Amino acid sequence: DIHADGSLVLDFKMKRITLQYEIKTKDNGVKILYRDVYMKNLHRTAPGVYTFEVSQVKVFATDTAGDLLSYLRVLHPEAANEIRISKVGEKTFFYSLNRQLYNVCTAQ
Repeated sequence: DIHADGSLVLDFKMKRITLQYEIKTKDNGVKILYRDVYMKNLHRTAPGVYTFEVSQVKVFATDTAGDLLSYLRVLHPEAANEIRISKVGEKTFFYSLNRQLYNVCTAQ
């Protein structure tokens, strides 16, 4: 078991997703996931539903997660992915990435 606490930032203009998470492992170890995922072939397939492929994953020097979360599709170049976005407030949105990562954001 692991517990992850952090943020997922969607930037459609730059076609980038930034993942910053502190991950606590079952042995109370702490790992840092800090990566930029670059999207290509971004398409809106339905209201609030987008699909894309990963063109590149940049791993920052402070990332210590290694392959701990290698099961996440979004971390694999050329993988097909899906983002679902639902409006839950005036400028607040709930979104999921492959139904594996969830976040709430405020539009700017």
